[in-house]
Amino acid sequence: MRTRLSAAAPQVAVLGPLALVMGSRAGLSLEQIDDLAMAIELVVRHRRDERGAEFWAEPGTLEVFISEVDQAWLEQRLGMLAVLVSETELDAGGVRLRVNA
Repeated sequence: MRTRLSAAAPQVAVLGPLALVMGSRAGLSLEQIDDLAMAIELVVRHRRDERGAEFWAEPGTLEVFISEVDQAWLEQRLGMLAVLVSETELDAGGVRLRVNA
């Protein structure tokens, strides 16, 4: 699933429910989905910017790529993200978050 959000859009209010739906499709626990939603909120609340988000769900795994992320700011918060998701990867001006069941 792919979405593009304007800077004025309520990004957390859109991406949180998408994480819930896609996480349930992947078979993640509610705790894992909630942690992913918190990680997404951390990433997008830092700076209001137009950005894209892509979700890939497979049995036991959900991956989210969020574009237009301040890489320097995010590098300082990788420890917090590591507590919330299984893997975090900075990639092409964005971040890839992966949760494994």
